[in-house]
Amino acid sequence: MAKTLTKGRRSITGQVYLITACTKNREPLFSNFNLARVVVNHMKKAQQRGDLNFVSWVIMPDHFHFLISLEGDSNLSDVIGYIKGTTSHQICKRLNRQGGIWQAGFHDHAIRNEENIIDVARYIVANPLRAGIVKSLKQYPHWDSIYL
Repeated sequence: MAKTLTKGRRSITGQVYLITACTKNREPLFSNFNLARVVVNHMKKAQQRGDLNFVSWVIMPDHFHFLISLEGDSNLSDVIGYIKGTTSHQICKRLNRQGGIWQAGFHDHAIRNEENIIDVARYIVANPLRAGIVKSLKQYPHWDSIYL
């Protein structure tokens, strides 16, 4: 499955991408506040490295959605691989397990000019509401958007 996800994938500087990745077997690891914050911390490191800029994001119990702008001469697969690899290593160490935490690959969608980035950003951060996890985004700690 992961190989088919890379078919036609392009890394274009300044392009906005919607990225989705799931934990292995959809394990709800990020119901644990501290494990979700591991992902957030490594997201920030990737942005500080100049790989990307986050437009909107949400960490759900068993997956994440990122709306990012690829920066510099970064490669999309390398950037997401960095985030998934570093988080997997740290979380496995905390949980005293081996084998990683993520499903192979990730889904990406390049946002086209005619698509409304603000609508996509709002859709992303509203995931906890649609999933019935919270009744208000104020109750959910693992999201951010430059538009809200």
